[in-house]
Amino acid sequence: MKNKKVQKLLHAKNLPPRERLNPDRFFLLTLTKQRKDIITRTAILFTKIGNGQLWLFFATLVFLYHVPTGYVFLLAILIQLYAQIAVKHLFKRARPYMIYTDLDSLYSPPDPYSFPSGHTCAAFTMAFVSKIAIPMLWPYFLVIALVIAFSRIYLAVHYPSDVLAGVVIAYISTKISVLITPFITGLPL
Repeated sequence: MKNKKVQKLLHAKNLPPRERLNPDRFFLLTLTKQRKDIITRTAILFTKIGNGQLWLFFATLVFLYHVPTGYVFLLAILIQLYAQIAVKHLFKRARPYMIYTDLDSLYSPPDPYSFPSGHTCAAFTMAFVSKIAIPMLWPYFLVIALVIAFSRIYLAVHYPSDVLAGVVIAYISTKISVLITPFITGLPL
């Protein structure tokens, strides 16, 4: 039933050519038609983890490990937060399930805007800072960030380009934070 509706969307002849060739739409609809219960539960779990609980734990861990890098993390989180909120309000892109009404969202997002993915911004900021702060944990935090990013698409609350934009904002936020933290704190990294 549901798969037939999604498949019809994938091959809809009444869509304009630009929309038929839209890679965001194609990838999103292809992925969501392959939903499995265990993957859905995992995606919901990682999306919930991405709500912020892990960031508090990680911030504490980083401060205990190296105080200046703890400041890098906090500043990077603040920069990415304000940047992604500003971009969301600038673009005001509707979430996928709001556009494609036959597509079920499996998670209720806190706002109606899709671009960029805030969960992805925060998760990849954590991953990028972990590479600086605790390099031995970088692969684990990278996997967590990748799963959170995947979960946002899988749950139909973001397009792939939203997730990609989140990664870019996280990278830029981390780089800015690394550059300016020593000037703010007076502490070397």
